[in-house]
Amino acid sequence: MLILLGIGVVVFGFVVRANPLLVVMAAAIVTGLAAAWTPGVDLATMWSVGVATLARFGKAFQIPTAIPLLIANIILMRFLAFPE
Repeated sequence: MLILLGIGVVVFGFVVRANPLLVVMAAAIVTGLAAAWTPGVDLATMWSVGVATLARFGKAFQIPTAIPLLIANIILMRFLAFPE
């Protein structure tokens, strides 16, 4: 159930009208940390999970097919989620 915290981050980010890319990145980090959290987990493990989540974002930016999808997503979110 803690994995669903990422949805709350997305909803909160869109309510406060934050940058969609930053909202999605924050939701991914929260979801990754929530998925790795178990009773007795140490801080080093949580840190490595956070770094691994950020590394996935970096790898997605290196893939040429991911960049047009990211740009299209930002444009769609601008006009669909935040109409003027």
